[in-house]
Amino acid sequence: MKGLFWILALFALAVGFSHFGHLNDAYVLLVVPPYRAEVSLKFAIIGILCVFFVLHLLLGFLASTIALPQRFRAFFQRRKTEKSVDTFGEAFRLFLEGDFAKALKKSVAVYETGHVRGVSALLAARSARRLNDEAALKKWTFNASEADAKTRNAALMAEAEMRIDARRFEEAFEILEHLRKRSSPPRAALWLDLRVQQGLQNPDEILRVARLLEKHAVPAPDSVEFGVSLSDLKTAAHADNLRKRSDDVPRCQAYWKTIPENEVTSALAEIYCEALLKLGTVEGVKKIIETRIEREWHSGLAALYAELPEDDGLPLRLSNAEKCLSKHGGDFRLLLALAKMALPLDTNKARIYLNAARALRDEPRVWLEFARLAEAEGNAEEALDCYRRAAGLAPRAVAEGGDSVDA
Repeated sequence: MKGLFWILALFALAVGFSHFGHLNDAYVLLVVPPYRAEVSLKFAIIGILCVFFVLHLLLGFLASTIALPQRFRAFFQRRKTEKSVDTFGEAFRLFLEGDFAKALKKSVAVYETGHVRGVSALLAARSARRLNDEAALKKWTFNASEADAKTRNAALMAEAEMRIDARRFEEAFEILEHLRKRSSPPRAALWLDLRVQQGLQNPDEILRVARLLEKHAVPAPDSVEFGVSLSDLKTAAHADNLRKRSDDVPRCQAYWKTIPENEVTSALAEIYCEALLKLGTVEGVKKIIETRIEREWHSGLAALYAELPEDDGLPLRLSNAEKCLSKHGGDFRLLLALAKMALPLDTNKARIYLNAARALRDEPRVWLEFARLAEAEGNAEEALDCYRRAAGLAPRAVAEGGDSVDA
């Protein structure tokens, strides 16, 4: 349709010129002393147009000739850039495939071409880190920082990871501090900060960083690996803080109150209750044990349930613990706790629970309870035999890394 329009326009222009030629008899007088020339207006117009067209072609050809070296330079530069991009893509592919030596070599080649210097230096730094080449890592993180301001954060993170892998946590901490001071660090740097705080054994900072990671839902980068979840890390940090305060009841209780409800676990409750019982404080322990066991089963809490004073509602405690048998009847520590609680109330029931516990695990603790049961029944010989069995099993229990034996 467009072509047809131009054809019609040309025909219309031709008709217009034809009518103009018939209707116009004007002429142009050219005077160049001592010469004079008369030229028809039509011929003069056509001549001017032809001269303009020829000059236009000549000037265009001249401009193209002058610009030819620049165009050649631009062409070769473009080819060089395309080759650099292809080489960088190959280096990145080799990095993902795990061939870090070749990836480092290709990245250096791209850097030397002068194209994508920041990113290529950063890839070289990452490859050097995977090769544990500290000298190369330091060189290329510096080059990445100098080549492009946008890659400085990533370069510092790569250097920090190298320090963490070498367990030089103080140096890694200094690098991350520098990263925080110079700009807003990437959120992924929080994972590195968490690893550093773990290495420095700083539970308060572990809690702070872990909460930030959960709040912002920051996914862990591939280079950062944790064997446990954030919730487990927070539990471990709280456990460390509780153990540090386990020799002081007020401090221990004060810290327990600061733990958010969503971070309280039965494992933490066991540490807290055990500390209070060792310090001779039983206030609130029973309630905590019963509440936590109902929410989340934990064998350690079941064992502590039997450590409460006998005058603290022993029959009711035994009844409550027996309700757990339907779901946790195969739990060794529960059966042992039931035997301890039943011993002052019903020796026959205590023997049943002890036999069930021994069927699961033949440990010194079981035979110690058998000895106490025999003493309660007035059978001294049987008690002595049980003590001997417990003593015979003690070395094996220690070798296997079992729980300590309470005499």
